[in-house]
Amino acid sequence: MKGENGRPSVLVGMPRYGDVAAGAARGLYCPTKGAVDVWRVAEACNSLTPNAFNDLLALALDARDAGAVTHFAMIHADVEPVGPWVDELWDEMRTTGADVVSAVVPIKEDVDDPPTSTAVGDGADPWLVKRRIKVSERAALPETFGPDDVCGPGEVLLVNTGLWLADLRHPAWDAFSGFAIHTEIVRDGDGRRRGRCRPEDWELSRHLHRHGAVVRATWRVPLVHRGAAGWGNR
Repeated sequence: MKGENGRPSVLVGMPRYGDVAAGAARGLYCPTKGAVDVWRVAEACNSLTPNAFNDLLALALDARDAGAVTHFAMIHADVEPVGPWVDELWDEMRTTGADVVSAVVPIKEDVDDPPTSTAVGDGADPWLVKRRIKVSERAALPETFGPDDVCGPGEVLLVNTGLWLADLRHPAWDAFSGFAIHTEIVRDGDGRRRGRCRPEDWELSRHLHRHGAVVRATWRVPLVHRGAAGWGNR
């Protein structure tokens, strides 16, 4: 059985549609310097992002059930990590006892202090996001942090799927029905309508929280979120 020697066996997947950034391609095919065993590298091409996520996760879970893998890692086609990122996430997972470790990825916004896709949500209201972690907070936070570091009572840590590693042996994955985006139109207090969205990565975060998985976010992996320019997490 894979994983019995203490080394994880990892399926590394990339959901994509269209171009793949050069650094992301390097990250997909060169994710380790030997700290983990890469069972397979896989891509899923679909313009509907959650479908691509689900295809990759289904492949990983079937491989887990067959005894081939213990962990699943994902890299987005526009995220360019520096160095052996799966090794780094695995080391943080071992050190902190986490079941999921997600790299902090900045949003592609042209502002002096860009927000990231790591956030703090309300534990009772799935539509309510209290705040986003900003790149400037890196100096004040632990290199790898969890709910105790950024959340208050009744709050939940919301992490991103741009670059992450998960231990598929946690029972939360068997209770997970798949990635999904929820959208709706609501009226504000003045009667005006507006749209709102619950993205698939934060829906996963809430699911993991409900099922007792230990989730951590980390600054440890230097990366660039590639678009018209490059947004770094440093």
